[in-house]
Amino acid sequence: MKLVLRVILRNEAPLFHCNDSPSYRLVSIEMTPEQMEKLEPRFCYHTNGQDFYEEISHCFLERVEE
Repeated sequence: MKLVLRVILRNEAPLFHCNDSPSYRLVSIEMTPEQMEKLEPRFCYHTNGQDFYEEISHCFLERVEE
């Protein structure tokens, strides 16, 4: 199995400068096995014969200076 992170970026310049709809760009990043392991949802509980796991609540990009 492979996991692909998909990010939709929004450009609001057309909205502000031309009173037009924002433009969008989709970026897809294939994740490494190590990255997939870090994002593997953890088990939360079991009820009525069904397992429940963590869900992604929010995701954001953070620019980090090296």
